[in-house]
Amino acid sequence: MIALIALLLTANPNPYLAQARVFYQGGEYKICLKRLEQAEKWDTTVDEQAEMALYNGLCKYLSRRAKEAEADFALALKLKPTLALPPLTSPKIVA
Repeated sequence: MIALIALLLTANPNPYLAQARVFYQGGEYKICLKRLEQAEKWDTTVDEQAEMALYNGLCKYLSRRAKEAEADFALALKLKPTLALPPLTSPKIVA
């Protein structure tokens, strides 16, 4: 139990992923992609890796790079099959 608490206290969330979410929500897809590149260099969990792939896909799709986005979406679902799209995601992306 103590080891679990110590692990939770030392785990740092990826700050670049948090910034990427904000840029995505603000419609700044190119900057979001740059933050995601930085996020990939951070020590991340599988859940964070899945979320990074998801946001990579969303930003690429919205930047008219649909083929690349499909690969990111596939990776996101492979890493975390229960991953959900962010609220207010475009119906085109949902389809």
